[in-house]
Amino acid sequence: MYRVQDFQSEVGGGTVIVTIENMPWTGKFKMNQYILSQTEKMIEFIAERNLFQTFDCTHMGSGKTNFINDFYLFYGTGRIRNIHFSDYGHGKEHLLPGHGVLPLTRFLNHLRNTGYCETLTLELSPHEFPRDERVILESLKEILHYLRRETAR
Repeated sequence: MYRVQDFQSEVGGGTVIVTIENMPWTGKFKMNQYILSQTEKMIEFIAERNLFQTFDCTHMGSGKTNFINDFYLFYGTGRIRNIHFSDYGHGKEHLLPGHGVLPLTRFLNHLRNTGYCETLTLELSPHEFPRDERVILESLKEILHYLRRETAR
């Protein structure tokens, strides 16, 4: 990773947007052992190397339940191109919104206020869904309605 000077031109070839995702805090002592685990270091790295970011709510929330300040630090760089949206709680990642402890409605309100208009990906664990396809579709429709309601201008 450190050999690449410009990810967009050297890796993306000017046609693909290359992003890096913030990673989770894990284990008994909630540690993030990834090389870019600190927000400030990651911001510096993506700016120096023309790299965009995928901001993962669950990953950030696994270490900092109130992750909104870190979101604003990343948002201020102008480099967020995708948000992985899901809840976190009780040591479990990528939960349905409302099944964890993260301030997701407040986060969506901040997204609306910033004017964020890039990709928002609902990233959920398959274990979050029942086996009945009909119920899965109803759950997804409900989440879509929630996302639209909270981000509408």
